[in-house]
Amino acid sequence: MIGAVLMGGKGRRLGGDKPWLTVNGRPIVEWATEMLRRIGCEEVYAVSPRRDGRWDGPWLRDSKGSGPMAGVRAVFREFPNEIVCVTSCDVVFDPRIFREVAEPPCHTRGTLFPFLVRAEDAPEHRTVREFLKNIGSTELEVPATDLDELEDLPRYRALLSRITG
Repeated sequence: MIGAVLMGGKGRRLGGDKPWLTVNGRPIVEWATEMLRRIGCEEVYAVSPRRDGRWDGPWLRDSKGSGPMAGVRAVFREFPNEIVCVTSCDVVFDPRIFREVAEPPCHTRGTLFPFLVRAEDAPEHRTVREFLKNIGSTELEVPATDLDELEDLPRYRALLSRITG
């Protein structure tokens, strides 16, 4: 299984450079990557419009300014017919529960990420929500939270503590 972390977004509400915001001593992109590895992703790719020198793993380029679906299309083009798990850099989720209940196509309720699907031809949908709806993705009840605003930080930290505790 292939993992992909969407690293777009400016993080304006968080003070900028969202993937590299540090929580519990580590950048949030590292937490997202760790969650994907814990569910069985052998390789985890960063997906963004430009290569960031701080990321030392494999990378895929998406279209600048096209939102999260640009990243999804980039993953699907690179890995047709593979099972892929895609998450956003600002989402942390419980990998133990996700691994137990996830069968493609599925996604986490509320955040939409992570989602697990079989990559087909690059979808032409404009939004992740539209794409998941059209492929009949099942909503999973997996503890997850995303870090969009500073007010989300306590929930994010609490879930990390539960997962890593």
